[in-house]
Amino acid sequence: MYKRQAETRAELSRIPDQKRRTSPWLGADLRIADADGSLARLIAQWRKHPESAPASNDLRNAVNLLSEPSKRIVLRFVYEQALDARQLTAPNFLGLAAIDLDENNTPGAVTLLKRLTLVSRDPYADADASANRCV
Repeated sequence: MYKRQAETRAELSRIPDQKRRTSPWLGADLRIADADGSLARLIAQWRKHPESAPASNDLRNAVNLLSEPSKRIVLRFVYEQALDARQLTAPNFLGLAAIDLDENNTPGAVTLLKRLTLVSRDPYADADASANRCV
């Protein structure tokens, strides 16, 4: 199995980085990183050099075939990057809060949901969405 992963990784390395970060190739790259345990290291590289990270939409589309823990790692990166970029939208807060709840981090999720209600453009709708997320 490790030999196949290494062979697949070698084949993927022949594809230019810019092309590998697009939807058709990104899923394969993430699945290999998931399988060989290098996904956390890959995300750490993207955090350190955000310009090298794939587009958020491509990442969201590519996570479907990953294991649940790996899916959460990638989506946490996507939501945190969006919030750091001041994209203070309900889906970003709610997505990150859902990951915190899945990882039994209720205080973290509640903090995010409270923050959402403070920065929201539609506090009534977002407060309702936040309350439904906690139920």
